[in-house]
Amino acid sequence: MQIDNLRNFPQAIPELAEWHYQQWATLYPEQTQWDFEQELRESLAGLNIPRTWVLCQREGDGDKVFGSASIIAQDMTTHLELTPWLASVYIHASLRGQGWGKKLINRLMDDCARAGFETVYLFTPGQEDFYQSLGWTLRKREIYQGEAVAIMSYDFAQHRKL
Repeated sequence: MQIDNLRNFPQAIPELAEWHYQQWATLYPEQTQWDFEQELRESLAGLNIPRTWVLCQREGDGDKVFGSASIIAQDMTTHLELTPWLASVYIHASLRGQGWGKKLINRLMDDCARAGFETVYLFTPGQEDFYQSLGWTLRKREIYQGEAVAIMSYDFAQHRKL
């Protein structure tokens, strides 16, 4: 198993888009699965934002993808003043609970630190404790698209002091 930039694994986009759509369609009611796929394709440009990392396994008879995490400019239709956002953190059910989500997020956050981001944001409808264990801070709770979510931030300057 390895973590690789989506640019090196573009064949994973359709499968990732399907998983993302199935997981989060209620939070993005105006988007289709095709929209999710197009957003992933934007990560192929090689820019700091958007950028996507994938959890994959390279095999002689075919590569397999097991998860992803992205950094994007905006993730909510509210709070447009906040940027960038950690988004689309997804680990296939067969690998959950094995630490791959943490490894994937840490890899992406290393990129964010190198890019000079001061703060990164995320929102989650149910994984607040997981993100707090990784050093994220709760900013507020609210109802978004009919779901209770936690909006969280990661301040790089604060973590450099620790």
